[in-house]
Amino acid sequence: MATEGSVRDPGPRPSLLRVLGALALSGILGGVLVGAVFTALKLIQDGQGLAGLGTGLVLYSLIAIGFALPSAVGLGGPAYWLLSRGRTIRFWPVVLCAGAIASLPLLLLGLVGWGSGADPEASLSGMITLAVLLFVLGGIGGLMFWRLSGLHRQRAPAG
Repeated sequence: MATEGSVRDPGPRPSLLRVLGALALSGILGGVLVGAVFTALKLIQDGQGLAGLGTGLVLYSLIAIGFALPSAVGLGGPAYWLLSRGRTIRFWPVVLCAGAIASLPLLLLGLVGWGSGADPEASLSGMITLAVLLFVLGGIGGLMFWRLSGLHRQRAPAG
């Protein structure tokens, strides 16, 4: 049983405005990151070199931001609220939640039949690969949220 002397106050929580700003900015930056990765993959696949870099980066980033921003704010806000019910919001739960949130739009598209005209094995394999990639990139977005929101300044409780 912990006594009052063994539990440190984790410090003040970030303001609601800072959390919402961090959610929005990490969603936008995460969308640009996804756009950059998809552009690089497309350029490598097509063998175009750097010819379509600018157009591809803008196009893929805008599409990714269209999914990332609503997901980050709409799902990240409730996830932050659930995680903040404890004394301290730790790093790994934020990163794992962000990865799950980033993968969610793809998984929902898979449920409604995205890629149903293709070979089912190839489609499933591609969807799993893409979901893992989005999970990792979402985790990086969670790291951005962690830093932008100021959660990294919280002290862990003693004991």
